[in-house]
Amino acid sequence: MLEGAVAEAAPNAEAGMSLEIHYLFHGEPRTKTLDAPGDACSPGQAARHLIEVHFADAENSLAMPGADDSEAQLLEHAEVLGISAIRLHRR
Repeated sequence: MLEGAVAEAAPNAEAGMSLEIHYLFHGEPRTKTLDAPGDACSPGQAARHLIEVHFADAENSLAMPGADDSEAQLLEHAEVLGISAIRLHRR
């Protein structure tokens, strides 16, 4: 896991809770709130989601990560695109 990518999960996280993704986008702090997808969300999966949010409309599909990229590859790919310091917090 790249430095700065942290997952913070409340004990006994339940379905129906929300997930806050705190991150830097080109150095600016941002927060994205999602309906919690269960206990399966990791910093790498959050990175994939953020790449899709910020670059899905890009004309160059090379900005999108590969379907079988590892956790480390997703975090590295996000960092190259300006998405860093990903932290997850369940509410």
